[in-house]
Amino acid sequence: AASFDTVLVFHTLTYADRPARALDECARVLRPGGRLVLLCLDQHQQHEVTARYGERHPGFTPRAIRGLLTRAGLDVVGSSVACREARKPHLQVVLAIADKSKSKKTTGPFKET
Repeated sequence: AASFDTVLVFHTLTYADRPARALDECARVLRPGGRLVLLCLDQHQQHEVTARYGERHPGFTPRAIRGLLTRAGLDVVGSSVACREARKPHLQVVLAIADKSKSKKTTGPFKET
């Protein structure tokens, strides 16, 4: 049942067997008007670096995250690369915010990518 005002998904989606299903479940437990905040690695080619940590997916582009969140029935406020590691392998992190509501009421510092 929808019982949470906020759902945080921080650096877990790349380890999920079924990322779309995981986000469907997040949307299911989110109350109408609630917000999901997601951080995950951007799509990358650094499998030799991340494989030892059990990563199942090589990251997700901001566009892919936007699609997964929309498919889960959420209104995407924004999805973009938020930061990049200063040291090699220079992995990037995607920040996405989505609401469970009928209209997008919030604007943020996101640009389309």
